[in-house]
Amino acid sequence: MNRKVRSGKKTIVFQVKVALDSIDYIGQSKRAFRSQGIKGIHSYKQKKNTFSDCQNFVKWVRQSYQIIELQQLSPKHYHAYFDFMQEKGCGEGHMSNVETSLRLLQVATEKQWNVTFCPEKRIFSGQSKLQTRNRSYTDKEIELIEENCSEEVQKAVQLMSNLDLRLKEVVNLRGKHFTKKDGEYYLEITEGAGVTKGGRFRKIIVQPQFKEALQNDLFWLGKDEYLVAVTANTVSSGVRRACLKAGIHQDGRGCHGFRHSYARRRFQELANSDVSRLSFQSFHPAIHTLNTYLILFTPSFDTWHSTGSVGIDAILPHLFTFIY
Repeated sequence: MNRKVRSGKKTIVFQVKVALDSIDYIGQSKRAFRSQGIKGIHSYKQKKNTFSDCQNFVKWVRQSYQIIELQQLSPKHYHAYFDFMQEKGCGEGHMSNVETSLRLLQVATEKQWNVTFCPEKRIFSGQSKLQTRNRSYTDKEIELIEENCSEEVQKAVQLMSNLDLRLKEVVNLRGKHFTKKDGEYYLEITEGAGVTKGGRFRKIIVQPQFKEALQNDLFWLGKDEYLVAVTANTVSSGVRRACLKAGIHQDGRGCHGFRHSYARRRFQELANSDVSRLSFQSFHPAIHTLNTYLILFTPSFDTWHSTGSVGIDAILPHLFTFIY
């Protein structure tokens, strides 16, 4: 059987891989790079999706325009590809994600060869098309979900709703990520690679109402042992089954809804606190992100937001760092 002999010239798909590898910052703080104005890839999922989108793009331009090198790309190819996707009936949300991937590829080509092929302005604005809605679970719904799932899934639900953790972060938590100081428990992740989204640093104080439950879970746990002994898929399907048993309509909330519940609850707590006690952090999340988590919450958020009071400026950083 004759094997196909590869030529010495690297294919355009391989060039994409090399280019994206040059902006692979997985395991390094996204926040630190962002503060320096450096764009790149900070998670394995992001890298996988970006490579897939860019691979499809270069295969299409190779077939349609006989482009064989990334250095040959231009805005003409960029616009033509999205025209093709629209004709194919692709959704705007999907095309917005593809556009983000291509603009990341341009970061790499500009770094490698000083080549740009994306127009200055995006074609699709992901945020403008998002429908902001209440995705949180009520306290009663969380209680019913916990009553109708296994012990491990229940533990994951408690961690997500009490520590602002994403599903994949919960199943990566180990005993070593928790510390106790002056009677307080902290979730402290200094090396986030493979644990947090984008390898981000996390430090969260455990609120009094969750301290006892967490303490019981940590008592017998070794430093390298996982807090939740099941996979993310098991947790997700367990929550889905619990909702069906309890008669709760998920309506697309999934496990991420627990983060929304946490943000709304913490906003209420912080809104009622003495803002002079809050220590300021350098990170200031975007208003649209905050609004997504707190939409339909109470009139207080709308009032604070519209007046631009000192209170909201003090609270904004803490809704996503939760240290005071």
